[in-house]
Amino acid sequence: MVGSYSRDFAEITGRAPYPYQLRLAEAVFSGLHSVVRAPTGAGKTLAVLIPFLLGRQRGGRRKLIYVLPLLTLVEAVFAEAAELARPLGLSVAMQTGERPDAEFFHGADIIVTTFDQLLSGLLCEPFGLAPKLWNINAAAMAGKLVVFDEFHLMGPSEAFATAVFGASLFKDYCTTVWMTATATSPLTERLGLELGAVEIVLSDEELSLLFEGRGIRRILRLHLDRTISADDVLAEKGRVLVVMNTVGQAQQLFREVLAAGRSPLLLHARFFADDRQKKQAELKDAALVIATQVIEAGVNISAESVLTELAPVNSVVQRAGRCARFAGETGTVHVFKPRSRMPYEETDLRKAAGCLSDTDAVSPAQCAEWVQAAHADQDRLALAGWTSLLDRRRDLIAGHVTGEGPCGAAAFIRNREDSVRLYLLANSREVQPQDRQSLTIYRSALRRFAATLECYDGENWAAGDPATAYAVCLPLSVARYTSEAGLELGQEGSIESPPKLRREKPGYPAIKGEPWWTHTLNVARHCSLRLGEEGLGNELEELARKAGLLHDVGKLTHGWQAWARARYAAKGQRAEGAIAHTDYDRAVDRGVPKPPKHTSASTVFSASLCEEAGETEACAILLAVLGHHGGTLLGVERPDKLDSSASKALALAGLEIPVASPAHSVQDLLRCGIRESFESVWPLAAILSRVLRLADQMATAEVSSE
Repeated sequence: MVGSYSRDFAEITGRAPYPYQLRLAEAVFSGLHSVVRAPTGAGKTLAVLIPFLLGRQRGGRRKLIYVLPLLTLVEAVFAEAAELARPLGLSVAMQTGERPDAEFFHGADIIVTTFDQLLSGLLCEPFGLAPKLWNINAAAMAGKLVVFDEFHLMGPSEAFATAVFGASLFKDYCTTVWMTATATSPLTERLGLELGAVEIVLSDEELSLLFEGRGIRRILRLHLDRTISADDVLAEKGRVLVVMNTVGQAQQLFREVLAAGRSPLLLHARFFADDRQKKQAELKDAALVIATQVIEAGVNISAESVLTELAPVNSVVQRAGRCARFAGETGTVHVFKPRSRMPYEETDLRKAAGCLSDTDAVSPAQCAEWVQAAHADQDRLALAGWTSLLDRRRDLIAGHVTGEGPCGAAAFIRNREDSVRLYLLANSREVQPQDRQSLTIYRSALRRFAATLECYDGENWAAGDPATAYAVCLPLSVARYTSEAGLELGQEGSIESPPKLRREKPGYPAIKGEPWWTHTLNVARHCSLRLGEEGLGNELEELARKAGLLHDVGKLTHGWQAWARARYAAKGQRAEGAIAHTDYDRAVDRGVPKPPKHTSASTVFSASLCEEAGETEACAILLAVLGHHGGTLLGVERPDKLDSSASKALALAGLEIPVASPAHSVQDLLRCGIRESFESVWPLAAILSRVLRLADQMATAEVSSE
């Protein structure tokens, strides 16, 4: 296999794979969880994309979720993946808050996303989705190859702990790859303990071949007695990259260099999407770039000179990775005193100043030594009390299942000050947020503008509390935006938030009336199909099919069927037998009486039809049935009696007539399952919930489109 893979790799990339890339390919083909520690510029993205593309043809994982910490990285990897996948006829989608092309993490062979998107779904609070969809992405990683790239940028006790928690829940159902240039040993050791991940580390000989063997040389010089000036920037020859620690400082230096007669490209996080994407496309050819942390990782550019403010060691190493990146290049990294300690802690900056030293050969081994010395103890401390970290995440998910717990996923994902969506509007009364592009900004940056801020309350812009608002807007009198410099607060401007490039949504097709038994069998069939689409094995097919057969048993109650017959009668129609759906067109049927809720009744009746399954499997099926429209244990109550049409419908679906279990006993069973047997019940329940919800959508749409 190694020989054929090497040939295929070379055919795609134009060169033979490095030895570590072969070892990673073997791990991916074998379905092993793995950790890759390789220096910047070592080809980690290709090292995992190509095994996935080739492995699909050899029985490997058929879907890939590629997870990144920064939006700029998502856009870069998306472009690279799309180029590789296009000749093979595979589809690639981007899933971000700005571009939600795969909201349910399906419908594409490769999905490139941020860890916020994947992890919020894992924790049952998917960002950007309605609360009733709380469980649809909880098992999105099941069945997939999931790549956590640049995972050192995840907060150890926040996103990293959440990602490891999720991977351990679904470790028997997925394959994960964790890639980094600057992770410390406490992080990689934790992956080994929790996932049994194999560690792929480059030998000294491999590192030498990658750098000295390719004629790459990086020099480091410290200038901690002074800050970066325009003169420092202009003194450098060739291609120059400057990295500042804050947007404000980057903008200030940009203005200083402009005044001196040069026209640099400025890149930071406060550009609207169109401008940011245009700038990223120009990066490759720009002779002088001034940027912030958005340039640190995964951006495949190379400068002869990198000038950077002092930052934590792992950040400095990542920034240095943009210097002399390609074969035959020599470059120098200059590290200066920061103009402000923000956004870092003073202790991290002092550690960096104490670890870094002038050297004529910034080797990967030296970088690893610096990172370990500066960050290992801090990471080890952040991971202390690991059991407690995981317990808090279990409690959060269990609280969503029972309906008794508060929201709070964001605290388990990002360790930073809360941010808010900011709009620049001349007349807010005429604008809805969903129609315009926004900027993401820390709330604290807006404190001095509290008197002029307006908050969005879900319907209108008005005075409100900016500390809790979902979105805020500033008038142009205090917010200047230009495509060259981005957002500058406290300055008068003339440019509003531009219109959003809206996706064409499929909309909501009119639902067609359908007999109960045909819908039930169709959903059960789609559950089997969905398992295959998710990349999950046949061992779950019986359970998924069972969930499909039972999900709408609650619609066979007298009250639900009476409502359905009345709906038919109101349209001058007559229904024969039990009904699953009535004709419904959202455009013309608004305001009609809603049907009785049925998921609670489905769960209570289904308990007697799951008795042959083991307790774990029964709990998982019942939780999927209960949650297939977003229900929780708080809604479980004793159901209405079965309708006279139920027995025939059940027989046509191959089901026995159920006995209504006491609601409190079903609640107790499920609460016990999710609280006391979480690791065995929840992964299975999350998978069945996802499969059932997607199958129900597809089965209904299939009939409605006929």
